[in-house]
Amino acid sequence: MKTSFGELQLDVAILAPLRAMAEDGKHASEMAEFVIEQLGGTERLVMAIAYFQIALEIGLGNAKALGAWHRFPGSTWTDQQLNDDLDPVIQARVAARRAPG
Repeated sequence: MKTSFGELQLDVAILAPLRAMAEDGKHASEMAEFVIEQLGGTERLVMAIAYFQIALEIGLGNAKALGAWHRFPGSTWTDQQLNDDLDPVIQARVAARRAPG
C-alpha cells in the first residue's frame, strides 16, 4: 500500500519495517541497507532520504546524512560514521515516541 506525503508516494511496506527496526535499536547502516534493498539499489538516494525522514520522524538536515554513506556513488562515510551521526538522533525520536504524552 502506498501513502502520500505531498506529491511523494511512499510504500507502507517499507515505512513500517523501517520504524520497527528503529524501535528494535538497529543501527542506521542496517536500516539504510534495508531501504536500498527495498528500493532496488542505490540510484534512488532522494527516496531513501525521504523514507528515513518520514518513517523515523527525523529532520531533513539529519536524514540527508544518508547521502554521505559509502554505499551511494561518490560518498565516503563508513557504516560506523553513519551510525555515529544518525543513531543518537533516531534513538532520541524512538524515546520521544515512547514517552508518556
